[in-house]
Amino acid sequence: AYYCGSPFALDVQETGAHGVYLLETEQGRTWKEPLFIPICPYRYEICKVNITGIQDLESLRRAVTQSVRAYIDQLSPSGTVAVSLVYTGYLHPSLDLHQVFSFESGDSELLFQEQDLEVLLLNRQEDATELEVDLDQLAKGNSPQALLARMLGDSKALEQLGATYQRLEAESFNTRGFNLLHRTSLSHEEAVN
Repeated sequence: AYYCGSPFALDVQETGAHGVYLLETEQGRTWKEPLFIPICPYRYEICKVNITGIQDLESLRRAVTQSVRAYIDQLSPSGTVAVSLVYTGYLHPSLDLHQVFSFESGDSELLFQEQDLEVLLLNRQEDATELEVDLDQLAKGNSPQALLARMLGDSKALEQLGATYQRLEAESFNTRGFNLLHRTSLSHEEAVN
């Protein structure tokens, strides 16, 4: 049995090339390896874009174009490629990922076009970033966040917290509710981190 899937991508989640498979026998006894023949004139892809260190929208747009180009070059497709983005890395607080592209014409926007290739950017963007935090800036003031930021920047305070955590963890296994659990102790480095 061989499942070839649909010859045309029916949904943006169906990434990659779509087409048909040619199945042939060798002298009527065994099957040759199935030969994939792409027939779908379009395909959907997902491209990851690392945005660490980017602080303005114009630089972010350039990074998207460069990442998509590099990804598409690996595929060597023809026809239309519709790309969804996944932003990764550290997001600078001044950036709003929803403002990178306008998508005024609907669900997609032309990113670039070459001889036999058209690359569309879909209005499907996933934010898998972590917020970039400036501990020095955050440490200014008297708020709980400022106090925590100062503590995270102080290696001696972290060492003390790690030692306290390690002691409390060890003591917790001596209490009635926890003494039946499998006991594993954290190293000092694990406790500090």
